[in-house]
Amino acid sequence: MSVTKTKTTFMNDFHTAKIQKILTNFIIFKHLSRQKCAMSMILAMIERKSVQLNELALKLNDNALSSSNERRLQAFLKDAILDEDQVVFLLSIFCAFGSVDLCMDRTEWDFGGKQINMLVISGYVRGVGIPLYVELLDNNSGNSNANHRMLVIQKIIQILGKYAIKSVIGDREFVGRKWIKYLMSENIRFFLRVPKHYVYNVNGKILKAENLLSGRETCRLDGIEVLKIKGLSVQMLKVKNKSGEEDYLIVLTNGYSYEAIRNYKKRWSIEVMFQDFKGQGFNLEATHIKDNDKLKKLFYLVSIAYAFCVHVGMHYEKNVKKIPLKNHKYRAKSIFRTGLDILREIFIKKTKNFITIWNNFIDEFIHLARIKTKIFNRLKNIG
Repeated sequence: MSVTKTKTTFMNDFHTAKIQKILTNFIIFKHLSRQKCAMSMILAMIERKSVQLNELALKLNDNALSSSNERRLQAFLKDAILDEDQVVFLLSIFCAFGSVDLCMDRTEWDFGGKQINMLVISGYVRGVGIPLYVELLDNNSGNSNANHRMLVIQKIIQILGKYAIKSVIGDREFVGRKWIKYLMSENIRFFLRVPKHYVYNVNGKILKAENLLSGRETCRLDGIEVLKIKGLSVQMLKVKNKSGEEDYLIVLTNGYSYEAIRNYKKRWSIEVMFQDFKGQGFNLEATHIKDNDKLKKLFYLVSIAYAFCVHVGMHYEKNVKKIPLKNHKYRAKSIFRTGLDILREIFIKKTKNFITIWNNFIDEFIHLARIKTKIFNRLKNIG
């Protein structure tokens, strides 16, 4: 019995040490005990594929009762003070060097019978969305207005620097004159889907989308005026909506029209990310936590767990084996699920070849984090 406990403790220490090697450079929680609890929760989320505290408690500490572990987790989520800037910067390390496309979306989830509206920003990386920032919205409206979105972008700029933003991508609810003018004033490229009722000033002629398409399937226009804002471009495409009815995909940009829809399609990555957070991955909606502050901490911890899984999957595909494609040209298993399965193999079965992958990934990531941190500090000092 003692041999089994010793082995379990050793393996837990081994994995915690590996995570700690990364997180010690990012003071997400001030006290070391809080840092260790966060690391243990991240590992348990991956192993149990769950965020429910009674599930995580089973993996927290082998030498304590599960009920004691659960109370410890409850106290952690209640009392621990999370440094959001540090979390956002850590998550940005999982994104590519240089600038990144930011996908903005609002999602409504049902947490323990309570509806929560969240505004989420993710970074697009090789077809996958890496969560970067979350804001819980006032449930009275469930929407984000232009002022709120501007504050969120300013927060991202404050933490990561404007150079980190390649573009902002958003759906039809993220439009409006004030919002677009703000992005243009900050010289931030955007690709925003707009409603079909918008009108376009083309060489002095005021036209609607159906007039511009005029029976064609697609249309591109540069140097037009929309919402009394000059110098914009638009790309339009006839599509089918979820009901099978004819609709329009209309993407407005301050870039070139030919790149509008191609870049807007990157927004799908945040939808897939939400699915992975829910039933297909960590079952986040199953939590019974209703307090907004606790939910925000939990969301960020899941984000870190998710980012680890994604990048282990990417590391595996790049350095070990290409994930096979099905007939429809999509991967047989997603990058996220590949990384999740590998990490669970390590944590549960202690598969040696996967432990090697994990070690190599950690070393590569730490090297990347050091380089990116140096670049960030240098650019910040210049700014």
